[in-house]
Amino acid sequence: MEEFDLRKIFQVFYKRKTIIFLVVVISVVIALVLSLLSPKIYEATGTMLVQEHMNEGSTRVKVDPSWYVNTQMELMKSSGVLIKVAKMWITTKSLTWDYAKEEQGLGSKKKGGSYKIQPADRLELVGKNKIFGFIGVIKSLIKRGSHQSQQNKIQTILAQLKEKVKVTNKFGSNVFFLSVETDDPKLSAALVNAIMVTYREENLRLKKAELMERLARIEELWTESQYIWNTAQENLKKFISENATLLNRDFIKEKSELSAKLNNLEAEKKKLLSRFSPQSMEVKNKIAEINVIKKQIQKIDKLIQKASAAKEELIKKKATTEKYKREFEKIDSKKTKLKTVLADLVSDV
Repeated sequence: MEEFDLRKIFQVFYKRKTIIFLVVVISVVIALVLSLLSPKIYEATGTMLVQEHMNEGSTRVKVDPSWYVNTQMELMKSSGVLIKVAKMWITTKSLTWDYAKEEQGLGSKKKGGSYKIQPADRLELVGKNKIFGFIGVIKSLIKRGSHQSQQNKIQTILAQLKEKVKVTNKFGSNVFFLSVETDDPKLSAALVNAIMVTYREENLRLKKAELMERLARIEELWTESQYIWNTAQENLKKFISENATLLNRDFIKEKSELSAKLNNLEAEKKKLLSRFSPQSMEVKNKIAEINVIKKQIQKIDKLIQKASAAKEELIKKKATTEKYKREFEKIDSKKTKLKTVLADLVSDV
């Protein structure tokens, strides 16, 4: 078995030293060139505090926090938001973002700034290697009729935004971190701002649509409740008008007076019986008077029962009317609060 000789190996390396040196140098040069020609990546990050879900009375609705956070994160990077940014890119060729700029000698800050997309209709968030980019230009010159439609350009930008846009948050909080990577720091900042502004507008639009739907339902309930309350009031007034006699006359007092009168007649009858026979005209007339009073008392008793029933019915109708009034006032309060929230939301838009 042949022994492993390190000296011979070193002799081979020494003999081929020129080739080895050239290979190493060429590899380093190629790596350096590719590194210099490759586009630099700049990441811009924006922070947004998302308000919790609120109802029409500006009180918190009990919802699963993780569900709400995940929903807002999905909305922030949804196609509905990103496609609007892509359309803004293609149609206006302008993305704007706010930045703090110190004025010379004053030290104060003001907002402003606009990132203009070049007329060349850039369609990449991260440009290709300059060599391959040059080859691409040559190919585009050779290949005629390669003009993309506006819709295709929007879809191209949208696909890249979906890949480059990242939304994260920590520990399920309402603080979101939006980041975008491009080869231009200004473009990264402009995209972050455009996405956050578009998300806010889309979020407000969805909330406004939800509030408008609620308001429509409340309006229906308000109209129905008002009609029921008005009907109850009319029925109450009609009942009071129709039963005014039963409700206003003091039948107890009338019965008391008739009972006293009946007692007097009974006393007079006894006196007459002591002087005249039961068949005498005087006694018969007195008995007739007594019978009339008794019939009147019986009639009063029936009226007392009717009056008692009418008063009980009046109490029920008043309670029902008051109930419908409270329900209407409750719905009216909800309607007012909802309109206030909606007005505030519209002013935010």
